[in-house]
Amino acid sequence: HFERGTKQRYAIGPIDQHRVEEALRDFRTAAATLEAALSERDWLVENSVSYADFRMATFLPFNDVARLPLDDYPAVSRWYRQLE
Repeated sequence: HFERGTKQRYAIGPIDQHRVEEALRDFRTAAATLEAALSERDWLVENSVSYADFRMATFLPFNDVARLPLDDYPAVSRWYRQLE
């Protein structure tokens, strides 16, 4: 989000595509872990929404700018739609 969103909004400089690709690799690693957990349950902690869910999803309302590949993770996408 920093490269595609914050830097552009505040005219800090051009998007560093190398850093975007590096961050997307990190995202895919973390998203795969989250996908595995959420494919077995609706929420992160026990059977209802919790602070953990909202804390983990804080960046998702800005995904129109960040363009993270959420569609590659159906359980994560479902979970986020529940939060919305």
